[in-house]
Amino acid sequence: NVPIPLNTVLRLVPLSLLISSLPITLGGLGIRECTILFLFKSYASAESLLAVGVLYSFVENIFPLLINCSFTGFFIKNMFRGKIS
Repeated sequence: NVPIPLNTVLRLVPLSLLISSLPITLGGLGIRECTILFLFKSYASAESLLAVGVLYSFVENIFPLLINCSFTGFFIKNMFRGKIS
């Protein structure tokens, strides 16, 4: 429950995503969290903001990877059977 005005979120989140897309670190990890901490420091505690940054990284990178891994075995099994061209 962090009360951040919607116009602030709509203004600062795209800026944070833009900065994290710069090719400084792998996947923007660390840059995104620091940017969120810096931009939203007047609205919430550092712990809450860091949790948001890590959660966003998980949802953006790790969650799709886990979903794709669950289908990899099925794909490889069917590929060797010749069902996938």
